[in-house]
Amino acid sequence: MLSMINVSYSYKTKSKVDVEVLNKKSMEFEQGKFYTIYGASGCGKTTCLSLLGGLDSPRDGVISLDGVDIKEIGYNNLRKNHVSYVFQDFHLFSYMTAVENVMLAINISGKIKNKKDAKEKAVALLESLGLVDAEMNRVITKLSGGQQQRVAIARALATDANYILADEPTGNLDKENTQNIIDIFKQLVLEQNKCVIAATHSESLKKQCDVCFSLEA
Repeated sequence: MLSMINVSYSYKTKSKVDVEVLNKKSMEFEQGKFYTIYGASGCGKTTCLSLLGGLDSPRDGVISLDGVDIKEIGYNNLRKNHVSYVFQDFHLFSYMTAVENVMLAINISGKIKNKKDAKEKAVALLESLGLVDAEMNRVITKLSGGQQQRVAIARALATDANYILADEPTGNLDKENTQNIIDIFKQLVLEQNKCVIAATHSESLKKQCDVCFSLEA
């Protein structure tokens, strides 16, 4: 279980004024469930994901994985083995193909050393998310937004992480592709026992998740 326990977070503006984003917030996330952290812009949704993924540290409180403070687990170890990100703007390498983007994540994880095996895994992940061979071998700029989001999800799955953190995963997609991505998340939860945590202001995501945590700006 990935947990936020009485977490507070603030940042300083350029004029050195403290702005509080989270105040003693607690949430728990377990595998086999689809969660949303819901709210308007500025309410702290992305901050929650950053803290859960070890990209930032709380001012007070604890982020833990299976009862162990993630500081003890180590932030690099956490991101390498336990949590993966799906970014709103995809953050894919535009000069690479879909397969190459996913292979890069596999190589960085260090879990598969053989290039052939890494490619086979990348292809299998992309196929499972609905991409065909021609799409896998196109450079990212030649793919649609929905296809790019599928590549980003495949990359997140490449490390075999159990917790998928998705920041506004449907924010750049039309209605049809939004539903496609929601269906993919549901499938990951039901068939692979993943925990998906999506920060969103989307009503569609909110209505179709298992548990929703609402934040106020």
